[in-house]
This record gives sequence, C-alpha cells and structure tokens, in this order.
Amino acid sequence: PPASARPVPEPFDIEVGHRDEGKGEGKHSPEGRKAAGKKQGPTPEGGGLGDGGEAGDHGPVPEKPNRPYSDPFFQQTLPRWQEPLSPRIIVITLLCTGIGFLIFGALVLSASNDSHAVVVVYDGHLSSTNGLYLSTPTAKAEKPIEVNCAIPPYNGGGRICNVSFTTNHNLKAPVYVNYLLTGFFQNYNRYATGHSTDQLSGKSLGTGDCNEFKTKRGKTYYPCGLAARSLFNDSYELMNDTFVLRSDRIAWKSDKDKYHNVKGYPGICGTSAICLNETAPGIPGILSEGVRNQHFMVWNRISALPDFMKEYGRIDQDIPQGTRLVFRIHANFPVSSFKGSKSLVLASNSWIGGRNIFLAVVYLVMGCLSITTSILFAMKQCACPRKMGSVELLQEYEEKEDEREQREQKHPSSALDNGVDI
Repeated sequence: PPASARPVPEPFDIEVGHRDEGKGEGKHSPEGRKAAGKKQGPTPEGGGLGDGGEAGDHGPVPEKPNRPYSDPFFQQTLPRWQEPLSPRIIVITLLCTGIGFLIFGALVLSASNDSHAVVVVYDGHLSSTNGLYLSTPTAKAEKPIEVNCAIPPYNGGGRICNVSFTTNHNLKAPVYVNYLLTGFFQNYNRYATGHSTDQLSGKSLGTGDCNEFKTKRGKTYYPCGLAARSLFNDSYELMNDTFVLRSDRIAWKSDKDKYHNVKGYPGICGTSAICLNETAPGIPGILSEGVRNQHFMVWNRISALPDFMKEYGRIDQDIPQGTRLVFRIHANFPVSSFKGSKSLVLASNSWIGGRNIFLAVVYLVMGCLSITTSILFAMKQCACPRKMGSVELLQEYEEKEDEREQREQKHPSSALDNGVDI
C-alpha cells in the first residue's frame, strides 16, 4: 500500500528507570511491562509491541532478557553526598592531613631507630659509590667491619675464617642472618628464565627452557640452568653456645609448595643425574634435600638488582649490647672474577621491617608542607575573603537577568542607546 495508507504505530515510551512512587510499577518492573504491552497495541505484522502484549500471528512475544532493571543501582540514580570545597574545609583537611603525616613519620622514625644492623665484609670491597650502603635495610648502620676471607676465582678452592665482633646495640629477636652480594646480575634474562619447571616440580628430568648446563657425558644436570649451577654456597656457623642459628622457615611458602624432587632422588645422583651436591657441596643438607633445600629456594628467587641481600638464617634469642659473637665462615663462592663483594649481615627488624630512615623523612616533609599550605590558605582567606558560590546566588543572578530582559523589551530604544544587542 502507499505510504499514506500505512498505519502509523504509536510512539514508544522508553524512559529508563521511571516508576510511580510507592507503587513499584516502573516501566521495567513486571507490572509496568504488562501495562506497557497493553498500552502499545498490535504491530503492523500482528504481534504485540510490548513485552506483555497479546499473542499475534506468530505467538506471544518473549520478554527481552537484556532490559535493565528499574533498581536505582542499575539506573545510576543512587543518592550521593558531596560536600562543597569551601576554604574552611580545605584548610581543616590540609591541617589534619599534615598532623597525621607528622605523627606517622615520627612513629616510623622511632621504629627505624630501634632497628640495627651489623655488616661484616669478608670478600671484596663494599663501596658506597654503588648506592648499596644507602639503599638496603642496612642503611645508616654501623660502619662495616672488614675482614680478609677472600678466595681466588675459578675453582681455586675454599677457605675457612673465624670472624668475631661485639654488638653495640641490643638486637631484639628474631635477629636475621643474611648474606649480601654485590655486582651479581641475577636479572639477566638468560639467567632468570633458564630453568626447567618439570625438574623443579618433580615431574621429570626434562631440561625444559634450560640453555646452559643441560647434560654432561650422558648425565642430566638436576636441576639445570645457570641459576642452579651458580648457587651461593658459602655457609656460616655461630660458634657461641648461648645462641642457635636456625636455617628453617627462610623460604616462601609458595616456593615450598612448588619445589619437589623427582622420583628416585637421591638414587639418581651420580648415575643418571648430576645433582646440586656436586657443584655446591658446602650447603648443609643439599644432598638429602635436593631442590627442597631452603637455601636453594631462596637463591632461586631471582633478585631485580645486582646488589641484593638474601636470608641465610635467624637467631630467635635477644642479643644484648656488648655481646661478643663469633662466626665461622666457609667461603666457597668466588666474587673477584666479576669485581663483587660478599658480606655477612645481622639485622633486627621492627613493625615496619628493616631500617628505613628515608620513609620517615618523606612523611615528615609532607606533613610540614601540608600544614604550611593550610596556614597560607587560612591567611589568604582572612586577608582577601571570597564569597562562595551557591544555588541561591545563581537564582538571584537569573532573576536579575530576567528583569533586565523585560526592561529591554519594554524600552527597546534605551537598549539600543546603551549598545545592548537585542
């Protein structure tokens, strides 16, 4: 039929979220949909336009599943509270923030002063030029103790040294015993990614992504890769009878759940596999534990920076000031080939972790800046106050504009004389 003869359907009402107060009959509620279906009438094809319309030639029209609910949450009509940012509120907020920063900075500074560290450099030279002495948890610790326990590079043999020192502060338990290594790039991509997940998880002896140290003379390296074959194998003994150096609970729980020995270990060592005890014999329990050794787990967690500190053990007793400690160092890991250094670090932590003076200074500086800014805002508001805008002022301005337009309509000649564009 011609366009003039075609029936014109009634327009849709698509107001989203509309509903009658107190009745719950919105457009998208069940009652509202039924009412809309009855109200809209049939389509030109005979079907119902509404969701609840009567059955047409093709049967009842199903409800649209993607129609949003009329709930205020889905319609984004939830009530909100927004406080206008008046000068008074800004000054109070900055003042409270500054006071909070000062209090927290003072707490962090006090906790940092309760954390102490003793650094013993026994191979190489720990220089402050590489930033390590200012960026690690040993920052601003006592002057490092330097002893000579260096070993030659490349299979030159190990060395045993006794190191003794006296603590100048009270070290609260637990006292962590760490080794500090400088100039060693564990973050090198070939070093970090060269390992076999199947070997570390105990599934098989497959070399996986290992690029180096895969096999040798028909035997498989277990585990393979650069990280496993460059394992830090210096060991420490505490010679004091009153204190005990423990090496358990130093690895992450996720690593303990992930690392497992393959079936047949340690019987495969020396026959079909080259195990860790052949390349790092100085680590306690390395043969019986294999990849389950926690020293191996700690070392195999790659460090992001070339200067890093890893945990070796801990002392669960308080160490009073003036205590003389004696450590026996079994040095096996050479560092002279890459101009690095090795250090033994004793550190006590607080509720913020290690010593962190920088964080305390940052909070104190930000607190001072916030308080200073609030004082400047308050002085400016007292000297040059500014009236805050409001809805009442806007309504008053609109009323004045309406009055001016009415006057101009009544006296157009005066509006032209004044240069007003009408």
